[in-house]
Amino acid sequence: VPDFRWLLGRTDSPWYPSVRLLRQQADGTWASVLEQLQAKLAALTTLEVGGALTATQAKAVLAEIVANGGGDAAAIAAAKGFEAMDTGALEAMVDQAIADQPDAWAKFCAGEGKAMGALVGAVMKLSQGKADGKLVTALLNAKKG
Repeated sequence: VPDFRWLLGRTDSPWYPSVRLLRQQADGTWASVLEQLQAKLAALTTLEVGGALTATQAKAVLAEIVANGGGDAAAIAAAKGFEAMDTGALEAMVDQAIADQPDAWAKFCAGEGKAMGALVGAVMKLSQGKADGKLVTALLNAKKG
């Protein structure tokens, strides 16, 4: 029998407001608990992998989920104003970074991998941290040819 503090039939506890309970369907059956946890993490991962969130934004959403003891990843992202950046706008920022840093672009085109960091950093600065670093890298590689 569960301890009285966990109030059967609830996923929260008035004594531990930041805790969300994932319950076993039957004593000793952890599969359902792990499936619930997997679903919550998969929702966040899907947003990041699908490009709806950058890795940095996904970390911020995860931090809020952990701090609040749960929550809907998509709803938290929407409340924070996180949304995928328009590809056209991102391409313009990549072009601007290349124009602003011709030496870094030349080094990158010559095969110096470290130069990509300067270009990605320039795009991140232009986008105020909203650009997806993986997409910026892909765009730079595509422009390089």
